[in-house]
Amino acid sequence: GIDLDGVKAETKKMFRITRLKNRFDPAYEAASQSAGYRDLSLNLEVGWRLAGGEVQFEPVQDWRGCNRHICEVQIRLMGFHKIASQENHMKYVHWRNMLTR
Repeated sequence: GIDLDGVKAETKKMFRITRLKNRFDPAYEAASQSAGYRDLSLNLEVGWRLAGGEVQFEPVQDWRGCNRHICEVQIRLMGFHKIASQENHMKYVHWRNMLTR
């Protein structure tokens, strides 16, 4: 647990990292892989139950019998965030799809 000014608080692991893409890594070839785009992308798995009509997230240790969901969290530089409009994203998707043909 964590000691906060004499108050003992237990911490529980609430998610599991299932995938990490570090596009800030200097070894990542951004020009050829993502048209120069860089971010940190985390796929997080969470466990949840429906309790009284509301979603209740559960600690990893209590996931037996829980529903699970994987979500993506992106950490971006402000400059990339500003240019990541829907129109620019569609251009990226088109570029990426052309690479796979």
